[in-house]
Amino acid sequence: VITFNSDTIVPSTSGYIAKGHLGIKGNRLPLSIPFQVQKNSATHLHITAQVPINRFEAGITTYRRLIQPTANIQLLLVLREAPATQ
Repeated sequence: VITFNSDTIVPSTSGYIAKGHLGIKGNRLPLSIPFQVQKNSATHLHITAQVPINRFEAGITTYRRLIQPTANIQLLLVLREAPATQ
């Protein structure tokens, strides 16, 4: 299970930054995730982010000698407005 709990979201020059902690394999790492928000239609928002992490610090040590120590986390969230209820 991978979790991210944000303590703060602040504006940046290219969007926003979510500051919080990433949880992977029982490890809790401080992490800042820069992200962008785009309104793609009247009812849809896309939130995109990419952030590198040190996989050894996150406890991902399998294939230590074969895989680079940096892993990239990529996120795409599509938010859709709920239909109006009567």
